[in-house]
Amino acid sequence: MGTKNKRSSFGELDGATREELLDLLNPVSYIVKSDKFWAFKNAPAGTGLNYYGGYYNFFSGNTTFATSQNFGSSTVSWGAHFFVVLGAAAADALQITVSGPSITDAGVLNPTDSEAINCSGGVLNSYFETAKKWVGQVSVIVTAGTPVNCNYGYTKYWDNMNIDFKIIGIEATWLGGANDPNINIGIRHHKATGWSYRVGTTPVPPLYIADIDTVQASLYDGVRNTSNGAWKRTDLDIDVAGSGSEGTIIEVTNSVNRAFELGMIQLQIQVTQEATLI
Repeated sequence: MGTKNKRSSFGELDGATREELLDLLNPVSYIVKSDKFWAFKNAPAGTGLNYYGGYYNFFSGNTTFATSQNFGSSTVSWGAHFFVVLGAAAADALQITVSGPSITDAGVLNPTDSEAINCSGGVLNSYFETAKKWVGQVSVIVTAGTPVNCNYGYTKYWDNMNIDFKIIGIEATWLGGANDPNINIGIRHHKATGWSYRVGTTPVPPLYIADIDTVQASLYDGVRNTSNGAWKRTDLDIDVAGSGSEGTIIEVTNSVNRAFELGMIQLQIQVTQEATLI
């Protein structure tokens, strides 16, 4: 008389080989949600754009790097990638070399480093950045190929400590410090696509994933002195390659001095991880 196999939530286990059990149980994927917070406020005489979790430091204009160009200030801890946005297609094997002091995420400083950006195959609006991060001042020059006009600058973005993640929500709350009829808070997905080159000014980065103005326009995007305010989005579903060259940058814009007395931004993400059970 035969023996009936026992069953579990994992299916047929009795009679399975060890290798089959390992294939079934390992690895197991699970999702972890977490939150990142940034506090923000305006200086007494501060208007315009402020960055959180990262930043763009654009050069306003364009150049071909046919001759060496310096960028950055010699004593500043930028901790940022150098990038270019092409103003025309690369006619051949275009290579732009960045030289200067670099810093790694492990805290290793190299005062005389360099990296060549391979722009071959690039077209109008193509974006390229160095893998290395730079501090102080760098020099930039074309070392191969035919020069083309470029926008350029530094960028630092929040990449969840170089771990891939998904953006699922963002919320901002604040206390107004002045009456400002036109503020905006937005989050960008920093990536290599979605850039636009512009002559004589700064490039346009990838559009906001979400921001106040897109939905609330100029009707309900104000801050009132001593009053609380808030903005929230829970419908986001954006994969970010934090282990690559992607991340997030949050922007807060105000038009009146000290519009925000204080505030907090919460970014909710989820990460898929794997665990070994046996």
